[in-house]
Amino acid sequence: MSLCYAGHWPGYTMNQNYHGLVFSINTISAELLRSGKTPRHFLTRALLATSNVDDAFRVLRDAGVGAADACSINFTFLADPRQMFYNVEMAPSPDRKNESLLNIKEIPLGNHNYHVNQFDRIHQDQANALMVDSSVSRMQAFGTYKPPSSEQDVRHMLGDVSGGLYCVWRENGSCDEVVKTIAVGIFDLTARTMSLYSDNPSQTEPHCRLPLLFK
Repeated sequence: MSLCYAGHWPGYTMNQNYHGLVFSINTISAELLRSGKTPRHFLTRALLATSNVDDAFRVLRDAGVGAADACSINFTFLADPRQMFYNVEMAPSPDRKNESLLNIKEIPLGNHNYHVNQFDRIHQDQANALMVDSSVSRMQAFGTYKPPSSEQDVRHMLGDVSGGLYCVWRENGSCDEVVKTIAVGIFDLTARTMSLYSDNPSQTEPHCRLPLLFK
């Protein structure tokens, strides 16, 4: 199951497969790009077919070729005995190695992690100043909240409009806004559901709540 934006392959937004993989993507606009390498959309499409954590890392590392551009992947497997969550920053290799540069962060059960559209741990230049400014603003907004402990807490955070031009939920009702929030998905791994919103999640109920089915 994958939410697909117009013109995007499955695998590049919010996703779940029958092996219990659940993941979402943050686009990162890296200054360093590599021609002849694998685009991130292809790698995350391949990720949608993986069956365990090692398989996921193998796909993202893409040994023999490597990533052409950058993104961040948040993922876990519902049947993982470690009950571990991962944030992986993926970027082209600065040393021209034939594999992706990966920075892997483990988030144990009971902890929390925020990631937006910028590098948090990989030290590479970024090309899109507006994306970086927006990311900084959103991280500052998240920093004003206590660590979330419920779905309602998460809904309030993802619907935050306190950041002005670069708020978390971006929809000012006008047609001249450069970027708008299209959708929000919330995975409840305890209830094993995905809730999908196209309006501010802090003010509305989801359009649908889908079951997370796996083998």
